[in-house]
Amino acid sequence: MILAVDIGNTKTALGLVEGTEVRARASALTDAQPALTAAWDGLCQTLSETPRLDGVIVCSVVPEATPSVMEAARALTGLEPVEYTAATPIGITVRYEPPSDVGADRLVNAYAAWQLHGLPAIIADIGTALTIDCINAEAEYLGGVIAPGIGISLDALHTRTALLPKVELQPPPRVLGVSTISSIQSGVTHGHMLMIAGLVAKLREELGFGQETQIIITGGYTVILAPRLLEISSLIDPDLTLRGLALIDKRIRPPR
Repeated sequence: MILAVDIGNTKTALGLVEGTEVRARASALTDAQPALTAAWDGLCQTLSETPRLDGVIVCSVVPEATPSVMEAARALTGLEPVEYTAATPIGITVRYEPPSDVGADRLVNAYAAWQLHGLPAIIADIGTALTIDCINAEAEYLGGVIAPGIGISLDALHTRTALLPKVELQPPPRVLGVSTISSIQSGVTHGHMLMIAGLVAKLREELGFGQETQIIITGGYTVILAPRLLEISSLIDPDLTLRGLALIDKRIRPPR
């Protein structure tokens, strides 16, 4: 059993992963450290016991939050966490320039796609930012796309305009909005789904990826958008990063 910790811009995700199965998951705001203890307690309660852990692995896209989360994980589990960074060798060749600019979570997703779903792959991660990543059949990370995410879009519409309200994220049944709220919901949700579909199609064409390409959708917003995302791909894996971290832990952890 591995505790996988993914420190994101908005939330930190925790998952107890056995093999490649996420047995329990929880999340906390990245900048609210006491919430990590509550998230850990929630994981243990989900399993009705404190799990016997074989290791703890952490990846982060928020460098300033990493030390405190690592320390919290150390205190909660009694184990020394392993930190995965973009510099950790995992068998993927990075063609990005410079290679150090690739977010660790994007490479974790690339590794998980390779090991769990096959290559070539295009991964759409719908989180604070929307990222789309491309890995060819030779396990080379080629690059991708970064765009404002759903949460950023909703916040920007509210804070940068005088009259538009902040709305709950919920896909409306139709693209045509019949009120201000449903118009915003449509623009953000349907707009993102159309953007993902269009970008995936253009990337496949540009890279010459064939029908064997695995189109994988992950990220925090997949649960809300899941029914509509099936129009893009049937490979919806919201736990891709946590599962990838567990696989990487098995690959890189020093023998005891």
